[in-house]
Amino acid sequence: MKCLLGYMSWKAHHVYKRWLNLCINDAYREVKYSIEWLIQLPEIIRRRFSLISFITYTTRVSRSHALSIVKALKTGGYLEMYDGHIIEILRPLPERY
Repeated sequence: MKCLLGYMSWKAHHVYKRWLNLCINDAYREVKYSIEWLIQLPEIIRRRFSLISFITYTTRVSRSHALSIVKALKTGGYLEMYDGHIIEILRPLPERY
């Protein structure tokens, strides 16, 4: 029962954050949220999605804009990636792009 309530609470939190990000209409924040969401998922799920495909699936950001944001984060030393998949967030992502 505790596990179910914990999952429901976690899911409600993500739905709320997703709704808030949609209202803000800021592409970087949507991408940042998707990256943080993906890294929290179990590794077996993370392996099924490349970072860019997860971002384009969960946001309204275009593939090219998502690629430019991810490239900037990777170049800045924020993300460790391998073959398009995120391995880890090396340091907290900046609040603004």
